[in-house]
Amino acid sequence: MIDTLFDTKDKRVSAISYLAQLKLDPGWVIIQQVLQANINIVKDLIVHGAESEDMKMITMLRERLAAYENLLNTPDTIINQLEGSKPVEPSMDPFLTLDQLKKMRKEAS
Repeated sequence: MIDTLFDTKDKRVSAISYLAQLKLDPGWVIIQQVLQANINIVKDLIVHGAESEDMKMITMLRERLAAYENLLNTPDTIINQLEGSKPVEPSMDPFLTLDQLKKMRKEAS
């Protein structure tokens, strides 16, 4: 998609410039703060959980966390794609298993 939207060097340079400016915009700074607060809340829910929690809930929280993190990193991700840098290889599974979560919670208690 990046190649079709930004098919000339001028379009790529302009987009990189606009995205760099966006990162400095006070509105984007507020959005980052809100997203980071949401990330912290979701991480806390994943780590500390609730009594009525099941695997479906944990999966939903993990998806929500990934979405918040992706949105938070969107300008940098697009800039990196436009600059032609190699994308970072994603971890196979960055989340804890249910057993690891239970063990961590037990140790924290």
